[in-house]
Amino acid sequence: RKIKMAEQTLAGVLIGASSMLLGYILHQAARARSEQASYLHHVPRFSDFGKLQEHLRSSASAQDGKAEVMVEGVVQKLGNASIVSDRSGVEGTARIITTTTYSKVHSEDSNKWRDVSNTIENVNVSLPFRLVDGKGNQVRVDSIHTAGGYRQQLQRVFQEKTLPEQRSVGDFATGMTLKEIPNGSLVQEFMLVFGTPLAGYGTASLSKKSLLSTEVVFVPVEVASSVAGLISRNEIIAGTFRFFSFLFLVGGGSLLVLSIAPPLVKSLLHPKSDSDAE
Repeated sequence: RKIKMAEQTLAGVLIGASSMLLGYILHQAARARSEQASYLHHVPRFSDFGKLQEHLRSSASAQDGKAEVMVEGVVQKLGNASIVSDRSGVEGTARIITTTTYSKVHSEDSNKWRDVSNTIENVNVSLPFRLVDGKGNQVRVDSIHTAGGYRQQLQRVFQEKTLPEQRSVGDFATGMTLKEIPNGSLVQEFMLVFGTPLAGYGTASLSKKSLLSTEVVFVPVEVASSVAGLISRNEIIAGTFRFFSFLFLVGGGSLLVLSIAPPLVKSLLHPKSDSDAE
């Protein structure tokens, strides 16, 4: 009985300590997101890209010709670089195609069927594009596929459900044991469509377009549909992490106390005597 109680105490301590560790990790993540949101409030933001060029030309504002900024504009085609959906005819600058298969799989352990889905990314491609402000000024945007929040800016332009092929009666007549029954698949296509409002935080720099002209090149770290959305996303994520951090820290601490306290109190109230030891 004492061995069983010791095992229960050890299990409670381990689970409680693990919960508190996870709570601490979430607390650190919440702190980082909160600091990022606070930092974004002070990053220079531009919806007028003419002023952005002036900002980059200023030696006081840029280091090595680069500066951290937030920009906001509308997605437009850069030259002839575009992607056209074969299925919907929609034109854009980035595309992701996914295929999700659905099936029922039989578990030999529980002797039950469970629903299983598996998603495969067939295509993931993006091209450079222009971000245009209200005055027609533009910046070139590169490598948007590496930015946080990129997928959330894509619109679903096509989806198609496919039913599975029916099994023949002969398959069952021969006593075949089924372990997986396909329920069909779903193909979806997502694109960053031209004309989409977009905001981003990242690094902007001046690049020579020709001997007499330059262009602003922007490489985003994080994107959203607006500057306000970019900041609020970090604040929402920070709040979510903070909430779960509190739950894990309090829950883990409570479990630690409940695991350690009873044996400790019992040992204090009923100390072992020398005769018990013998």
